[in-house]
Parts: sequence; C-alpha cells; structure tokens
Amino acid sequence: MTNSHQISPAQLYSIFFVSRILVTLTYIPALNEIALSSDLLVQAFLYPLGMLISALPLYALYQARPDWDIFDCAYRISPVLSKILAVLYALFFLFVALLSVTRFDLFATSRLFPDSDFTIFLLIIILISCAAAGFGLEALGRLSGLAVLLVAVTLGFVIAVLLPRFEPLNFTPLFYDGVMPTLRGTAAFLSGTAEAAALAVIAPRVRGKLTKGYVKWTLWLTLAMALLFFCAISVLGVFFQTQLFPFHSLAVLAEFSVLQRLDAFHTGVWILCLFVKLAFFTLLTVTCLRRAFGRRFKKAWIAGCILVLGTAAVFISGDYERFDAIARPEIMMLLFAVFVILIPLCLLPPVRRQAKLEKEAASV
Repeated sequence: MTNSHQISPAQLYSIFFVSRILVTLTYIPALNEIALSSDLLVQAFLYPLGMLISALPLYALYQARPDWDIFDCAYRISPVLSKILAVLYALFFLFVALLSVTRFDLFATSRLFPDSDFTIFLLIIILISCAAAGFGLEALGRLSGLAVLLVAVTLGFVIAVLLPRFEPLNFTPLFYDGVMPTLRGTAAFLSGTAEAAALAVIAPRVRGKLTKGYVKWTLWLTLAMALLFFCAISVLGVFFQTQLFPFHSLAVLAEFSVLQRLDAFHTGVWILCLFVKLAFFTLLTVTCLRRAFGRRFKKAWIAGCILVLGTAAVFISGDYERFDAIARPEIMMLLFAVFVILIPLCLLPPVRRQAKLEKEAASV
C-alpha cells in the first residue's frame, strides 16, 4: 500500500512520549505488583531493555518491508486475515483509549471533584479529544511538542522545589523480597506501552528512519520515569504505596513562587496529555477500521468511537471495582504480548520469504 508521509519521526515520538508518560503520571500502586521503593527504580531502568527486545519482531518486519504496515504484510498471506487483524487492532486501540479516560475519571472523581458529578466534563473531554483525531497526525505531532515541553517544565519544577525534602533513608535495600516482584513490575511497565503497537500501523506514514528515534524515545522516557519515581520515593517514602495517585500527592507538596502549589499546573498537563492520547488512539482505531471496511465514513467511525468511549466511560465512572476489572496489569500484559510481539513474529517468516523471492526475481 502506498501511504502519504504525514509526520516526522520527532513528531511521532513526541506523541508517543506524551501518551506513555500519562500512564506514569497516573500510576496507581494498588493496581501493580507490590515492590519496595528501590526496586521501582530498578524496574524503570530495566524498562528500556524490555522495550528494545519486545520491538525486535516489528523491527524485522520494518526492515523487510519499510513501506508496508502490518495489514499489508497480512494481506500477502490472506486478504481476510488482513481485515481480521485490522478489526482486532482497532479494538485494542479503542480499549487503550478507554483505559486512559477511565483512569483520569478515577483521578478526577477521587481527587479533584470528590463531591461533584464529573460526567458532563468527562463526556466533553471525550468529544473534543476524539474529534481532534480528524485533524491528523501532523497536527497531533505539533501539539505534542508543546506537551513534551510542559511535561519537562513540570518535572523540573517539582524536582527543584522538593530537592530540600529528599530523604535517602526512604530507599529500601535492593531485592529485599527477591527478584521476581521486580521482574513482574517491569513487565507491568512494558504492558503500559501500547504505543509500540502503533508502529505496526503507522510506520509507513512517517518520513525518515524510525530506529534511532525509537531508541531515543525509550531512553528519554526511561529517564523521565526514573526521575519521577526517584523524586516521589525520596519525598514520600513508605507513603508512596499508600497513595491512590502518588505523583499528584507529590505535586500537592510542591510550592513554587507565585504558583504556590503545583498540583493545579500538574493537573492541567495531565489533561493535555490525555487529550493527545485520546486523539491519537482514536486516530489509530479509525485507521484500522478504514483498512478493514473501506476508506469512506471517516467521520462516522470517529462518531462511533465517541459513542463507545462515552457510554463505557459513564458506565465505569466513579466505580473503582469496574475500573479495576479492566485495568489489571495482567490484561495489558497479554494484549501487549499479542499485538506487539506475537502477531508481528507470526507474520515475519512469510514476509521475509516473499521479499527474498522478489529480490531473486529482480536479479534474474
């Protein structure tokens, strides 16, 4: 398939950074493997290794066919398989969008507006974010550049302001409970990176090489995650694991000049990151659905995403048990393994075989 190049690698990885850092900013200890404070830092530093290894099947596909997305690869095996995969990836991306909006709803209803009805504001966020998907990747890439800057400024302020409160005694001995909790926690970190699966869909629409950008994105993301965890553990200590949203609690403690408290600014950055993530994953969902059912009805598919996300989010809103049922790390670990690793790995042999045959035919 011939795709128009719409975005640069820097813009794409800006979207990825903003989208993934939102998962860390809204980190909920109760949903994840219980690990001692120092082990969380080890998880953060093991994260890039896991990201590089898990991306190998996608990298091999990209090297074999740089101008094909994963549906083009499947189409050479069977057109029906291509349509099935397009629908499955669409459902996966829509599920990730739902997780993001319900996680923010949990934050808003428990921290920002505990005594108010958040439904209308939640629906407005979904409506505006999903509708923004219609502006395309390039617009999202430009907005993400601003969001990356704001995230960096926020992180810098928090570290600078809370530096005097850092307490080295808050760190625990490494691997006090063994290595397995740390490894399971690292797997949970990986499973929150659904952006890796997006490469399978939009890689041909990026002008320039993706490999170096992927490594840089992973390393910058690791640095940001490590700094956030280091700062939170240094200041909060054992209370880190008892907070529903520890990074928001950290921002509440910070004061900076006329801003007094950084939690309001911090929340504004969260909303911007959520806007980018919802728009991006809606765009991915619509892209997949149009591959499965034809190029028409783009606006109708966007409207469908708004309807599905709005209905599901209202149903889950304010109910932690319902949110917990869909947000378990085990679910995302399975989905990450299937859509980032297993599907590309299964498509790799026939794609390589065909590329080899075409190369041999061209040399005759």
